[in-house]
Amino acid sequence: MLTPIKTLILATVLILTIIGCSSSTQEQSADASNIVSETSKKPTAEDRNLAQVVDQYLLLKDALVASNSEETQAKATKMLEVIDATNMMGVQQSAKQIATTEDLDTQRTYFDSLRYQYTSCWKAKVKAIRPSTSSTAPWRLITEGRTG
Repeated sequence: MLTPIKTLILATVLILTIIGCSSSTQEQSADASNIVSETSKKPTAEDRNLAQVVDQYLLLKDALVASNSEETQAKATKMLEVIDATNMMGVQQSAKQIATTEDLDTQRTYFDSLRYQYTSCWKAKVKAIRPSTSSTAPWRLITEGRTG
């Protein structure tokens, strides 16, 4: 049986817990709003071009996984069109090599080179925009290849 003092203490703890949780939620909501406003800038032409490069890279990879040489050539040609608007020369050279060969094993070899150039380009872009030089910053972990 609860005594009046125990009831009062329990009610006080409950009220303080509810108040504490609601202010924490408001602070989290304000933090989330700040993050959204900082990241919701209008995409530039370069952002759209890079998004298209990512899309074409994934389509090219899928064609190789499906072991479809003709589709791989077509996706590499399409990727070349998109890459022309970016500064990814190493990727462009590897895509040209894939587009001009019909042998699937050779295409896969060139894709290894393309993948290396592609990730190197993205690492350079991340290093250029990373907000912190701290050794524990997530950006540093990504650029050093330690994402997991």
